[in-house]
Amino acid sequence: MSMTPASDSPPEPRPGPKKPPFSLSFLTKNIHDVLIWLLLLAAFRVVPYLIQKVDPTSAVSDFGMVHVLIYGALGTSFAVLTVWLIFHFSFPTLAEYIDGDSFKNDFKNIPAPHRIWVVIVVMSVLVWCFVKITALGAGADA
Repeated sequence: MSMTPASDSPPEPRPGPKKPPFSLSFLTKNIHDVLIWLLLLAAFRVVPYLIQKVDPTSAVSDFGMVHVLIYGALGTSFAVLTVWLIFHFSFPTLAEYIDGDSFKNDFKNIPAPHRIWVVIVVMSVLVWCFVKITALGAGADA
């Protein structure tokens, strides 16, 4: 029975997916989307005063059609931003795949009709969310 002496060096770490430390780099990479959300929020706050300038008899918080549409756009963009933030922090490996070139290359390699259907489905879901949030803002039942 032969005993080999134990090595003083620690074992090398196993390769695996690297979990990035918690950071707000996701927000800085997507600053364009965050700025659009802030612009929509500012529009939501400013539009009632613009409506009052056009029609002095209207109340400051007049929920006219323009205000409802801005509310819908603001709510939809906030929902999308929230989903992406949760997705980014909950599934970092999948988020890296989508943010990287692998997803772009894989998307380009699928047949054109499939790409068109993916875009149609994603846009349909976004339009459906916009319509539902706008309807809720207008006072409709959920």
